[in-house]
Amino acid sequence: MPLSFVETMRGWMRDERGLDFPISFELAALRVERGRFAVRGLIAAPPLTPEAPGRGTLDIGVGSIAYHLEFPSSAGQRLYLDATKHPSLLAPLRSMTHMTATITEDSGRAIASGTMTFQLADLPSFAASWLPGIRSARLALDGRRRQLERLVLTGPEAR
Repeated sequence: MPLSFVETMRGWMRDERGLDFPISFELAALRVERGRFAVRGLIAAPPLTPEAPGRGTLDIGVGSIAYHLEFPSSAGQRLYLDATKHPSLLAPLRSMTHMTATITEDSGRAIASGTMTFQLADLPSFAASWLPGIRSARLALDGRRRQLERLVLTGPEAR
């Protein structure tokens, strides 16, 4: 059985006009090779999107954990969230629970930046999601993501 887990991160971004907005993601990660995970889940970043399906990669390397996610805006524009943690033995808790993040457009132009954090209250469900055979968190997330993807494909009038 491939290694997998579910992770939730939340934070605040500031757009190019100086306006702050919340951001969160809940991702299911599935290892595809050593140090690399394919991720799929849900991203919320109002006013860019209230909630959208996202996908991408999570790369665990020496000195960094990097997320690269693609998701659609409410207007249908492709956006990218890039975020990085820098694990440190000098500050293990903070370095594993805080990361800087940037949202860019297809052109590569940054439209927002900020920080995201892992809430310690999420630690029990995060830890349980690593255990083989406990797939309920991933299955629930996949179901919500598929439902949202159908809504995006069919449009809000199909409700």
